[in-house]
Amino acid sequence: CQDLQRAISILQEQISHLQFVIHSQHQNLRSVIQEMEGLKNNLKEQDKRIENLKEKVNILEAQNKELKNQVALSSETPKTKVSKAVSTRNTPVIIGIIRLCFMLQLSNNDLKTDPEKTLIK
Repeated sequence: CQDLQRAISILQEQISHLQFVIHSQHQNLRSVIQEMEGLKNNLKEQDKRIENLKEKVNILEAQNKELKNQVALSSETPKTKVSKAVSTRNTPVIIGIIRLCFMLQLSNNDLKTDPEKTLIK
């Protein structure tokens, strides 16, 4: 009878230990599942980002192709020749003359609207 009780006691300790191990493994398994779900969600977000970037790349490639075509067309069309009489060295002088003419025109317009005004007082 005593041997039987001792065997029962040992079996109960083993059962208790196994229940603890099962409970521990269950918790570990639950945390691994949660981690996997988090990683799965991260992958979904990264896949969305990748798809968005692919769309942007396609748009940029199309724009690049269009720009290349425009450059090719503009380089194929003959350039208008600039008269040799026009010199870029005289550009500041020409701009000054244009400004002077513009100011004289404004003064003439003022004289037409108000004859009392004169250029020299």
